[in-house]
Amino acid sequence: MMVVYLIYVQPLRELLLAETQNQKISDHIWYDERGPWETEHLTRVIKRETALGLGHRFNTLDFRHITISIGRVVVDDRFAQGYKDEIGEIEEPEQECEDPIKL
Repeated sequence: MMVVYLIYVQPLRELLLAETQNQKISDHIWYDERGPWETEHLTRVIKRETALGLGHRFNTLDFRHITISIGRVVVDDRFAQGYKDEIGEIEEPEQECEDPIKL
């Protein structure tokens, strides 16, 4: 369903908003005239909509796990292979590299 949304609905929505309200197109899926949604806002929407539609309140972390599980079944076992399951795990900072070939 998300693929259909991204391929057909989102581009049409962006075209209509650009033509009727002069709203800029964003690289983000969830955004409004103020920019991309903050995590707290996205979490509130996910909780509200899943509670209404599914009868269970999911949060952002649940949504990530569900998305990855579906992706691994529908796309490939390697889907989101680099995803870190641990909450609060800190990514290592990128090391600066002067050599453009290594970069």
